[in-house]
Order: sequence, then structure tokens, then C-alpha cells
Amino acid sequence: MKKTVLIRVDANSNIAMGHLRRCHTIAKELKQYGIKVIMLFSDNESLNNLRIIDNEKIIDDTIVLNVNYQDLMKETSKLKQIVSDTKANLLLVDSYYITKEYMASLSEIKCFDGHTLLIASLDGLLKQKYKCDILINTDLGREDSKEIDILAHRRLLGTHYSILREQFADCKYIVKERCKDVFLSTGGTDPYNIRYRLLSRLLVDFKDIGLTFHVVSGVVNNAPELLELEKREKVHLYSNVDNVANIMKKCDIAISAGGTTLYELCAVGIPGISFSLADNQLEQVMLFEEKDLIVYAGDVRGEFFDDTYERIEKNMTRLISDYNYRNELSLKIRNVVDSKGAFKIAQCINDSIEERFA
Repeated sequence: MKKTVLIRVDANSNIAMGHLRRCHTIAKELKQYGIKVIMLFSDNESLNNLRIIDNEKIIDDTIVLNVNYQDLMKETSKLKQIVSDTKANLLLVDSYYITKEYMASLSEIKCFDGHTLLIASLDGLLKQKYKCDILINTDLGREDSKEIDILAHRRLLGTHYSILREQFADCKYIVKERCKDVFLSTGGTDPYNIRYRLLSRLLVDFKDIGLTFHVVSGVVNNAPELLELEKREKVHLYSNVDNVANIMKKCDIAISAGGTTLYELCAVGIPGISFSLADNQLEQVMLFEEKDLIVYAGDVRGEFFDDTYERIEKNMTRLISDYNYRNELSLKIRNVVDSKGAFKIAQCINDSIEERFA
């Protein structure tokens, strides 16, 4: 039986690259089952970002819908035709803009053989009430979520399903007694120029320690002031890195925005400090702190920046000076995620297709 999965996702100047990367990771696992994968985007910017990360040519085909990514209902008629044309079995949706009406419309789509299209929802918010075949949310603490008002035949919830690239499997990380290298990331974007603002102050306040900073970004270009810092300071800039795990493994401390990067840090075992620069990051960064996994320093936007920086500086000082504390944190966070999460999701998708279309 030929199997085809559609993945509906975006990654543009307003949507972080994490959504696209995790969908790409699932797609790679789906290929192990001989499943054809087609990605659907709202705009060409998202398509261009896929081309940057899809070095292995995992994705079989792409379709640009030319719609507003914030109004998914406008695309449903196009999706019906695409399902018919591609003979798709399942549609995986990864979006913060799903609505009850949108999901209801998808559930009515018929496949080429008369079966109803399978719907998988990679839902990071869980705020809407709807029905789907597979519900996926890999956030910390979701394992025990009983108040989720979504009806799903299969629920894949919590960090046992963490969507991590294979580079994060079985990482060999050593906690060194002396701190020399610091990992710094704002995730896939940096709309507030936080990398430069943090780095310029950290270089001054920790000058006597002689730290080297490894500053990672997604596909965003490095600002001229960052490039200037790299020329005259102990700074290394990385953009769109194929293997970020290798950079993480050489670092002793991490400072990162909330999002997928926190789970990657856990997989490696780097003691870290988090900050938020988007409202949808707040719940998770605070939960990481509540569970004594990764310290949350605060929000870096606008008037909050100075207070957040002071907490970053304070916690960095403790991490640098206390080897036992770093070692305890490292051991603890390594138990948070399962590096086989993407494989388990792909396996569930494949099983669901075979069950319905046998």
C-alpha cells in the first residue's frame, strides 16, 4: 500500500523555526516506513526556510497555498483538492491558529478510496475543543494533563514524545570542573536583538573569567554589531547549524530562550538558564524552573530586560562557581526527554494509516 502524509506547517519572520524543524524531524522518521511526505506552506518564505534545512532532501514535494497563516479556514477548499490529487492518507497540522471550525472541516475530507482523511494535530496550546485522530503535545508536564478538552483516538503527550533530531540521541557529555564555554541562543529568530544585548554585557561582566561564547541562531542573519563583537572578542557565531548538538556538547553553561532548545539542552545535559521573548514560552520556562531543571531568569522584552539580565548574571555566577550544582543539574535534566520521541510519533502515524486503509 502506498502511503502519503501531508504536513501543514509554517516558518516565517513571525513563526519560529522550531515548528518546521520538528515537522522535518517527524518526516525523516516517516521515510523509514516508505511514506511519501508533502509539506504545505502558507507562503514562499516558509518554503525557502525548508530549503535551507532540508539538506538530505527528506521532503518529497511541497505546495505553497498562498493564504494568510493566521486564517486557516481560508485554505480548507484547497486542502480538499490537494488530498484528492495526492491520494493522501493523513494530514498533520502544526499551527497555533487552529480552530474548532477548521478541525471540523478537515474531519469531513474524504480520501481517494472513500475513507475519511486521518487528522493529526501537533498542538502546542491545547486551548481549542475539537476532534482528531492523533493529538501530539511534547511539552513538559503534559503527561498528566487531564483537563485537555480534545477528543483524540490516540494521545501522544509529554516528553516521552520529544521531537529531537538524531544528533541528540545518546549524547556523551562531560561536566567539567572549570567553566570555559557558554552556549547562547534566542531560538530561530531574534526580533529584539537580544543576542547582542546580552552578549555585550556578559563580555564585560565576566571578562576576568575568560569565557568563550558560542552564539547560535536559526536562519536569521547576524546583525553587524554581532559580527563586530566576533572580530574582537572571544565569540563564535553560528547560523543555521546542521549539528547544534556538537556545539552544545563543548559548552559548560547554556543561556537560552524558551522553546525546543530547552529540550535539546536536556538531551545533552547542559546546565542552563532560560528567558522568554514570546508569550507562548512562558508556561514552559516557568515549569522548567518549578521542577528545578532550568532556572528561569525572566522576560527580555522591553522594560523587563534589565531585571532579567541581573538574574542571568546572578545565576551564571553560581553555575560557574559551583561544580557540584552543575553536575547535579546535568544528571537531572538528562532524564527529562526521550530521544526516540519522533520515532514513536512516526510509528503511531504509520500504524494509524495501516489500520484505516488496510
